[in-house]
Amino acid sequence: MLCLNFESTMVGSVVLQGIQALDADQPGPYSTVQYSILPGPYSDVLGFASSLEGTLVLKKAVDYETLKHFKIAIRAQDQGQPPLYTDAVVSIDINDADDQNPLFGQSRYWAHLPQPAQKGTGLEIRPEPMRAVDQDAGINASIRYAWNAGGAEYQDFFLDPINGSVYLNRSLEDNELVQPVILVVKAYQVDNLDRYALTTLTVSRSWSFSPQLQYLQRRYSVQVLENVPVETIILAMAINKPIDQTIRFAMESHNGTDQTFSVDKMGEIKLERALDYETQMTHHFVVWVTDGLTFTVKCLQNDTATVEVTVLDVNDWDPRFDLAEYEFIVKESALPVGSVIGHIHADDGDAADRVTIQLKGPESRAFNVHENGDVIFTDPSALNSTVIHLMAVARDSGIPPRQSSVPVKINLPVDFLMLNGSGITLSTADGSGLLLIILGILLGILSLIISGLAVYLCQYKRKKTQPSPLTVVQPQPKAVLPPRGAHSESDSQHRPEFTTSSTNATTYTSTQAATTTGG
Repeated sequence: MLCLNFESTMVGSVVLQGIQALDADQPGPYSTVQYSILPGPYSDVLGFASSLEGTLVLKKAVDYETLKHFKIAIRAQDQGQPPLYTDAVVSIDINDADDQNPLFGQSRYWAHLPQPAQKGTGLEIRPEPMRAVDQDAGINASIRYAWNAGGAEYQDFFLDPINGSVYLNRSLEDNELVQPVILVVKAYQVDNLDRYALTTLTVSRSWSFSPQLQYLQRRYSVQVLENVPVETIILAMAINKPIDQTIRFAMESHNGTDQTFSVDKMGEIKLERALDYETQMTHHFVVWVTDGLTFTVKCLQNDTATVEVTVLDVNDWDPRFDLAEYEFIVKESALPVGSVIGHIHADDGDAADRVTIQLKGPESRAFNVHENGDVIFTDPSALNSTVIHLMAVARDSGIPPRQSSVPVKINLPVDFLMLNGSGITLSTADGSGLLLIILGILLGILSLIISGLAVYLCQYKRKKTQPSPLTVVQPQPKAVLPPRGAHSESDSQHRPEFTTSSTNATTYTSTQAATTTGG
């Protein structure tokens, strides 16, 4: 016997491992065992992950409410000739999972006010006491009751959260609660608040019920979001008699509304076609009710009620600009504050949304966008360039808000900043003027350095080629001449030569030598 929580198990999950069949033959090619599911009523629910391994996986989702127990036959077979096999039966119980909402015994309830309507008196609810049960029979969670709204009409009644009984919160005078009220009751699971069911309780005075068939309200008004899914029930219409097989409802529409809504046999209005706020904001139609006679017969057992459905807008469009980018060229060098320099426009596909536009960027404070889309010059002191790059951001008023953006370029004259008192007199596109000024200064400094270096080198060279005023000329010793007529070997072979260390010294000794020779 295998007991598994299949109802909440995903298809493909492993549900049982370790199935094994042993072959008594000697190990070899014929002893390999293969596993399979034999054909049967539930053979498609489980399967072996591999024919060579005894692991069962879930192949098909099951529902506890329709299948609580089943059996499958499995086979283990060897590879002999002929093959031998053994069959076995796996018995499986399904555990219930919490996948069902609670369910009321009736789709709607009603009650008369007691006479007198004294505080603490319980209401007699028909056609039976208001009760709900958990549809997950295997879990059968505890149910609690609460009002599903908080309007003024709910303040007059107390709902017992344990058993669903309703009591008067205060005493009511005869002139109060003249018209019937419809209260929405919620039944939810204690262990899972996301599991709940709704029903209605109509409370009225006994004399407000006519013996003739009629609606408890002649006019219904309901608001519905435009993104509500098709087949959603948007309204439950109440009548003064129990709904049985003799009661029938029909819709009489205006402007083709019957294609958008329908009414079922319980008087519930259901959405049949997607709503669009931009196409049609309101829908009006009439719903007939009869006790079995044809709708063409105007008898007292027919009644009508008017329904008005107001479609609520859902923010499903981003704002859209007319252009992918904007560029404005200002030609006036002196532009007064408050001047209009251009126009930006954005639309929204949601008819009820209002679009506002703002400029974003380092210099956006110098401009403002009026509600009509005009771009206005506001603050020249915020500018430091003649070419301004900004971003226009359009934001709508929807819930939640949506936004889109496009780039904006504004070109100003070269002398615009000086003439408009921004305090900056040199400026070119994208701040390149400042870069050129810095480069010019650097080049000037470099030129001065090079010029100074050249002058220094020239002066240094000149100093090196002139004698120093501190140079001292050393006197040379006088030459000793041999006596006249005397000859030496050296006189015939060598000529006397003077050696000096400077030009001035050479001049001096030559003169001295001449004087000596002459004497």
